[in-house]
Amino acid sequence: MYAIAAKVLHSTTKLPQKQIFFLKKYLWKLCDWEQWPLPFFKFPMGIVWLWFCLKSRSLWFFSSSNPTLEFGGFEGEGKKEMYPQMPPGTYPKTVFSHPGQSAEEVVERVISEKFQFPVAVKPDVGMKGLLLRKIGNTEQLAGFHRRCPVEYMVQEWVDLPIELGVFYFRYPDSPHGKISGLSWKEPIEVLGDGQSPLLDLIKNAPRAAARMEELTKKHAENLHRILPAGEKYQLTLAANRLRGARLHNLAHEIDAPQVPVAENFPMPLKNRPQKGQEPPPPFGKGWGKIF
Repeated sequence: MYAIAAKVLHSTTKLPQKQIFFLKKYLWKLCDWEQWPLPFFKFPMGIVWLWFCLKSRSLWFFSSSNPTLEFGGFEGEGKKEMYPQMPPGTYPKTVFSHPGQSAEEVVERVISEKFQFPVAVKPDVGMKGLLLRKIGNTEQLAGFHRRCPVEYMVQEWVDLPIELGVFYFRYPDSPHGKISGLSWKEPIEVLGDGQSPLLDLIKNAPRAAARMEELTKKHAENLHRILPAGEKYQLTLAANRLRGARLHNLAHEIDAPQVPVAENFPMPLKNRPQKGQEPPPPFGKGWGKIF
């Protein structure tokens, strides 16, 4: 749909190239539903949420889904809260830092834990890729620490070809769960042609062009670099919709042999019901009042 509209725009207007570029930018946002404002999608869910609040007589009815996490993991939970409940090896090597520490202390801790650069840094309580950075050396780490106003984590850099989102749930009284969704997160990237500088590649890639101001600031040092033909250049670190990533539905792969790895993920002891213990009551039966 966007491609057709863009061709019509080029063939029927004599506007300057700069104005055509901005028209194409907004045309892309209009044609691609993933670029639409989040409230457009959240409004219908808000109605459903209010219904469940009334039904359960609680604003926080969802907290029982993960009783060991703040608000059940809906919002505000930190990795520092999650990781102790997860088996070693299921998350990257991590150390936590806070603004009260000196930059020298943080660097010394990272070196003593034998981290290899680059490393990833991001807030303990984060969302949508906020303050996610790739740190290449101790000087950059010290600089990030001095500017970061919140508690954050330093993690080993994981460089794998794809990133997946796995939506898995299991009821407390059941030994088996279910994978309800599987998606591939495709970040924004451009492909070199051996002739065009990075700036032109960004302009000619619709998803990248829609975030021109953000990406030109982020990659200012490389805008005039000519990428070799076939070389991929990733423009964003965080693979989420807010940062322009595209999500591909892989629901048809859920029954593939590699997916049931989630079944081997041990349930935290705090969440595991004791012998003879009844599961939590259903909505509307003893879940408390709204306030």
